[in-house]
Amino acid sequence: EELRYRLSGVVVHVGGANQGHYFSYIRNRQGGEGKQWFEFNDSTVKPWDPANLDADCFGGKRTSFQSDSWGCTREVTQDFNQSAYLLVYERDLEPLPSATPAGGWVEEGAAPSLPPEMAKAIATKNHAFSLDQVLFTPAFAQFSATVVRQVAEASEAEASALPLALLDTSSAALGQQTRASALEPLLRRAEELEALYPCEEPAPTPATTATRRRVVCWGIWAAFHVVARSSSPACFSSIAKTLETLVTGDRALSAALVEASVALPLDAAALLVVALRCPHEPVRAQTASLVAKLVLQVAEVERGHPSLGYTTPQGGEGQQSLVARVTEHLLASLPAASYDWVKMHHFLSLLEGITSLGAEERALCLRLGAVRRMARFALQESAPPGEGKMAEMGNSAVAPPLAPIFSALLALVRHSGVTAEGAAEAGAAAGAAASLHPDDVACLNRAR
Repeated sequence: EELRYRLSGVVVHVGGANQGHYFSYIRNRQGGEGKQWFEFNDSTVKPWDPANLDADCFGGKRTSFQSDSWGCTREVTQDFNQSAYLLVYERDLEPLPSATPAGGWVEEGAAPSLPPEMAKAIATKNHAFSLDQVLFTPAFAQFSATVVRQVAEASEAEASALPLALLDTSSAALGQQTRASALEPLLRRAEELEALYPCEEPAPTPATTATRRRVVCWGIWAAFHVVARSSSPACFSSIAKTLETLVTGDRALSAALVEASVALPLDAAALLVVALRCPHEPVRAQTASLVAKLVLQVAEVERGHPSLGYTTPQGGEGQQSLVARVTEHLLASLPAASYDWVKMHHFLSLLEGITSLGAEERALCLRLGAVRRMARFALQESAPPGEGKMAEMGNSAVAPPLAPIFSALLALVRHSGVTAEGAAEAGAAAGAAASLHPDDVACLNRAR
């Protein structure tokens, strides 16, 4: 049954934000022909013509002609501070009358005509609003946590019986918004990377590899595209910790997830942008922990791998390595991170974590120019052209959280064999002898 509603009352406000007066226009439901309208204004009640709706209820400017004390008439434009504040509708149980110029009713069966672009925009916004009411809720967060936990705890038969098609449908429901993190491309890429990044045995959970990977990819979508972005990210920590368990040992999936993060700009890389910009500190911390876990599992394979260029000193070194790519991505994102300096501690801790993995990773950071790039960042110096502009970090009350950067710098300097005093004395010569670029030594001297 199509429901129709008729305007039955208007509450009007006269005045400004700080003071004013309210009165009402009300349609007489018991009257005769036309159901006459009345104005109810304190003790005054008088008929009102709804044809004056635009003039009496939409505020704006009013132009009038006034005569001054010299008898001269002039045009005066003034604010008309009278607008409808509340509309009251009631369900219409009577057949709608035919359209009349005075009543303004629409003929029964007629539909409003909208331009196609406007109709499409309205439909898109309505769809997004409907999704918000379902997805960005504690109920969906609890559902997501339950799914990933059941896969972690289920037997192979139980995990294989899960309705995984439902997971694909829910992630696809957001359409264009989440195509960058669609499940199928990640799953296919994990299969392609299995030759380079073999999984550990035995499998960390009884579920089959295909089932576990599909739930991990879906769980990452649910956790980082939905739960982390809700106003109260309930269950996020539980989901993220379970995802860490499920991804343990699956180096191919870890590599696919790391690759997906570094293949996108910072604003679009779900894991990294959540680690930097989510307003909830526990979410940022748990996200950084998951990313560090993924990078560690990739590094365990890439150390000394001859085909990945991880430790090879030839030209183009490290560019095929995912550890090198994620390190470069983090270093290149430092200027952008300065705009979120209050929340950037856990994001910067990812760089600190890479320098703490081992000597091979520290040597890789030196080759990528990490010392001078991090030192410039800590000193808030202008980055070279093409590396992005930096925002001023810190204020008179709060210092920027740069401890992870200084810790990483210290690890790299120790690895190079150059002390702070030695760098000051030896200059560029010491830098050349100890794998520090002359620019690295200059930046360290300024940092002292």
